[in-house]
Amino acid sequence: MSAVLLVVGILVLLFNPTAEVGSTLPLSELPSALARGEPSALTTLGILVMIVTPIARVFILVEGFFARKDMEFALIGLVVLLILLLSIGLAF
Repeated sequence: MSAVLLVVGILVLLFNPTAEVGSTLPLSELPSALARGEPSALTTLGILVMIVTPIARVFILVEGFFARKDMEFALIGLVVLLILLLSIGLAF
């Protein structure tokens, strides 16, 4: 999904020579920029999906470990999830 968004953003950029090149948007501006069809919004969304994918995967794995009552792997997964979320929090 992230690759598709990135490729579509680049293609829109190629066919729209007046668009800004190489800019990412703040998250607060992303919905309105997507509504306007800006290429930078598509590429920013692609990058955001790429960042969120491993977090979602670990979250789903932890949920599955808890459902199977595999507490050892569930706790390890929670630590990994905490590290991922902490690193994103520190980045902001």
